[in-house]
Amino acid sequence: MNKKDIKKVFVIDTCVIIYDPKCIYKFERHDIVIPTTVLEELDKFKVGDSENNRNVREFIRELDKMRAHRTIKDIGKPTEKSVSALCDGGVNLGNGLGVIQVKISRKISNAIKETYPEDNGDNRILSLVQEMQKDTREKRKVVFVTKDINLRIKADSIGIDAEDFENDKVSPSDLHVEDGLIENFPGDQIDKLYSLEEISADVLKSLCDFPLNANKYFTLKNGSKSTFAFFDYTKNTLHRVEKKKVSGIIPRNSEQIFAIDALLSPKIKLVSLFGKAGTGKTLIAMAAALDMLKKRECNRIIIASANVPLSNKDIGALPGDIDEKVSPYMQGLFDNLAFIKTQLYKKEELDTTPQKKGRKSKEEPFADETILTKQKPQKTKEKERLDPIGDLLKEGIIKIQPLASIRGRSFNDTIFIVDEAQNLTPHEVKTIVTRAGENTKIIFCGDVSQIDSPYLSEYSNGLSHMIAKMTGQYLFTNIILTKGERSELAELAANLL
Repeated sequence: MNKKDIKKVFVIDTCVIIYDPKCIYKFERHDIVIPTTVLEELDKFKVGDSENNRNVREFIRELDKMRAHRTIKDIGKPTEKSVSALCDGGVNLGNGLGVIQVKISRKISNAIKETYPEDNGDNRILSLVQEMQKDTREKRKVVFVTKDINLRIKADSIGIDAEDFENDKVSPSDLHVEDGLIENFPGDQIDKLYSLEEISADVLKSLCDFPLNANKYFTLKNGSKSTFAFFDYTKNTLHRVEKKKVSGIIPRNSEQIFAIDALLSPKIKLVSLFGKAGTGKTLIAMAAALDMLKKRECNRIIIASANVPLSNKDIGALPGDIDEKVSPYMQGLFDNLAFIKTQLYKKEELDTTPQKKGRKSKEEPFADETILTKQKPQKTKEKERLDPIGDLLKEGIIKIQPLASIRGRSFNDTIFIVDEAQNLTPHEVKTIVTRAGENTKIIFCGDVSQIDSPYLSEYSNGLSHMIAKMTGQYLFTNIILTKGERSELAELAANLL
């Protein structure tokens, strides 16, 4: 018999359930055991408004349905009674799935106490797993499943088989994206693109050794000729991509040119900007959103950062209303808005500079200098009134808020930017994207090398999960930014430290 065909029993840790309340349905035909210690730990999370609290309540409701399944014990005896099958023999999870059972996790065994003497939930769960593995009546392989890396190492140290919950993980190949550079592209076709004609993508397909995903960007070259192009999957055509300035921000490389084009495209409703620190992900997303707001292509901008714990545990200790609580965690977003403001004001300052007209002597002022001096206070007030950032923030047209407040809402005519998206779980990303209403674009910015969550990895976080699942869909595109533009020092640090 193939090893893959051997039925196993998986003992599930608390953090797996908090991470994914539907995890018990993702072990195929294998059986599942929930230690009673896990139920005790879940009990601490069932009250609250965070994503973790909601996940726990969802899981408890699932268990309650199974609890209704009864079994008869001591049949034919005076003590015959009906008991919950969930705690006595288990309940089948459904067609093609295994059985789930709740087992009592007793006191910590002496064998584990010798290594880990502390009386806590982790050690009681390990003791149950060890007991099951040593039970000669248990013919199945017993595996402990936890997203806690330290607990997996503890399990390894005492000879217990332990694994990460890998159902949510994507393959490295799912995140691999070709750079889109095409050499020896026909020169006459490049000329056609420069004449603003769309051309058939068939010529590109013959030169590519990889599948053409929807909304892919390319750099096409032929000798001294070159251009940027976008693949329109719905029409099977290529369109030339031009360098565009948005909200005073000028793209500095081809990756940023592609990002701005994707962000401004009305056809693409979901964009991920994927890259290391300093590549301009958040800045470009904000600048493009402001440009669309100015053109009335949306009614508001919502900006959030996954730096803020979705449980709001850290926020709650701070004084003030929700905006004041969130503000310390959102300072990076405000920094980007402040930089965009300086770029916008540069143009305004040039527009208000007095024009040099002829004068008879160095002492004589310009013809209109006196008038401008008198009107200076009025100009200052006008500039404040026309502040493209400050007034919009005050009026709530631009809103910076925590992610915890979006559940149950529906966003129409909105640009929704999520920064630090690598700290989200797949379930949280789904929660965010499903909030999108009519004429709404969602932008995720993230760097998987900067994950803060102890239960997420490069291949299990929500950003990677979304990219793997959505690549090829005509409403989505992923732009990878690799060139640091923040400063020479920041780029050096990002590469070496």
